[in-house]
Amino acid sequence: MGMKKQWSNLNYIEICSGPGICIERDGGQEIFGTPLSILNIKSFEFIKNAVFIDIDDGVVSILNERIALLGKSPVAKAI
Repeated sequence: MGMKKQWSNLNYIEICSGPGICIERDGGQEIFGTPLSILNIKSFEFIKNAVFIDIDDGVVSILNERIALLGKSPVAKAI
């Protein structure tokens, strides 16, 4: 018996997610934070629902825009 069917109902929750993009202190280069990294990996196809939680309404709004741009809104949201 393989593990293929064991991964059909995975959920991902991240607390204090941030806006999805980080800026390096040295040089100011933008890099993906954890939310966008998770959404962009091939294995994300196995995630049924992803919820990213942050206390800042502005951060939540920005992250939801980025999620929508990736076309992941049906399975991912920031609250």
